[in-house]
Amino acid sequence: MKVDNEIVIGWEPHMMRSVGPRAKMLVFGTKYGMVVVTNRRFLFLSEGESGFSGQFSRNVQEIDSQYLDSESSIDIPIGQIERIRVRRRWDFASYISIQGVDANMRKVSYAFMSKFGMNRSKLYELVNAAKKSR
Repeated sequence: MKVDNEIVIGWEPHMMRSVGPRAKMLVFGTKYGMVVVTNRRFLFLSEGESGFSGQFSRNVQEIDSQYLDSESSIDIPIGQIERIRVRRRWDFASYISIQGVDANMRKVSYAFMSKFGMNRSKLYELVNAAKKSR
């Protein structure tokens, strides 16, 4: 019996998550955490902080599971991603837009943006990793 190990392909800390396909202009109503792309899933590991307070939280490179907020975290199987791309707002901030079906079989739509939306090449790296895994 072969076991399919899950492998992390790319990740980016200090991301803000908005509900819906477009990144919000204000950080209020967003959640703060880390985007992780594996060979099986697109994950957002939320620290439970809002985008505003999350910007000023500790500068960590790893998230300890005790700090994760399961209600704000996201798990989308790679095969259930219907659309994923890098988009740009009118103010030139870049973000990842994703639509699909989450692990609980609910239709979902999210936007993920770094603190200032300026790391466009890293966003493309995450999107391309997810596309290659499909």
